[in-house]
Amino acid sequence: MKNTFIEDILKMDSETEIFLLGWIASKRKYKKVIFIDVIDSTGKIQAIIEKHENNDLFHKVASCKIGDAIRIKGKLMCDKTQKQIVLEEIHVISRNNVHLSPNPYKLSDIFSEKYVNYFMNNRHFYMKHPKFMAVLRARHKMIDSLRDFFKKQGLTEITAPILTQIPLYPENTAFCIDFWGTKVFLTQCVAFYLESAVLSFEKVFNIGPSFRREKSKGRRHLAEYWHVKVELAWANIDDIIRFAEDMIYYLAKQLRQNARSELEVLNVFIDLDKLRPPYPQISYDEALEILERKGKPLEWGRSFGADEEKLLSEEFQTPFWIRGIPKVIEPFPYELDENNPNITKVADLIAPEGFGELLGVAEKIWKYDKLIRKMQEKGIDPKTKKYEWYLNLREFGCVPHSGIGMGVERVLRWLLKLSHVRDTIPFPRTFQRKPYP
Repeated sequence: MKNTFIEDILKMDSETEIFLLGWIASKRKYKKVIFIDVIDSTGKIQAIIEKHENNDLFHKVASCKIGDAIRIKGKLMCDKTQKQIVLEEIHVISRNNVHLSPNPYKLSDIFSEKYVNYFMNNRHFYMKHPKFMAVLRARHKMIDSLRDFFKKQGLTEITAPILTQIPLYPENTAFCIDFWGTKVFLTQCVAFYLESAVLSFEKVFNIGPSFRREKSKGRRHLAEYWHVKVELAWANIDDIIRFAEDMIYYLAKQLRQNARSELEVLNVFIDLDKLRPPYPQISYDEALEILERKGKPLEWGRSFGADEEKLLSEEFQTPFWIRGIPKVIEPFPYELDENNPNITKVADLIAPEGFGELLGVAEKIWKYDKLIRKMQEKGIDPKTKKYEWYLNLREFGCVPHSGIGMGVERVLRWLLKLSHVRDTIPFPRTFQRKPYP
């Protein structure tokens, strides 16, 4: 097993014997000397061989190719400007026999629109690119910070099923499969299952995959994405808004603190001063007024798309909330406003700079009769067997509760200032594209 990594070597301050496993990222060959850059998962270091020191080794290194997996032995040399390894041995563990153009080690912009299809088809190779590695490391650290935040807030993680009979949104927006003769769907949202757990544990969360069959090529849409769900007992819409704001600020603060090298590679600065809660709030009606003033009127009861959210974000330097979403837009489990039964106790958090919706929060209907009426309004038959267990929760000591739904990729895209959500996930699944690789 490998036990010495480049990050360990770079911390050494004395000349010592080095054994290292890694890959050749670049090679510069001259008449009397060869330089190779050796990389591993933790960094890069230069190795050197001079012809007059070891002619056989010089020619062996000369025959190596970029991308070869190697094992080297050498002496670490330290000076004021750099550290490098003077090669004594090299063994090629595995040859690189794949020709890629552009080369993932040399390419400057992995996110270039020019090469999108090529990169998507060869994702398994281009994961070696330093910027893409930085994104995936930041993703790992952000999810780690999420779990840390939930732990500090006393939440219990609940693993929920991916196969379900009741999608949150209309069935034509869900992927359907046959489960031994029963029609089931890939989950769009695990909130139904968390609502049963919240009556036991009071504060619960889930981080898992969700699937949406949306015919959209938008920059913030994926067919498969990672969904963060939270349910809090005894919480109303204002409580869940405050919780979500604290969560977003914590994620940003931790990413800035713990992902400094990744942010440096991506040339990104996270301005915490612009992310301190509380965030501004506007009503759905106020949002319509802003859009009309900006020359893009929208009919009442319509959802805001990317263009509308971008226009609205021009009014704010920070994330902001849109509250009171019309009930015609939202699914059946969400509570209605007591003062206006045409709107829900739902709020969407919109990012500044045109990055769009980050997450949504909602107060849930917890009374049996009210939920029955709402389902009927939405054209759902409450007597359908598959909803029986969900309705029964309302007759078994149910209490007020509220939830959060957040896409990992959307938040990461915003924090890292990436142009497309596909660049935040190792193997993106998007509309009209075969799931390859």
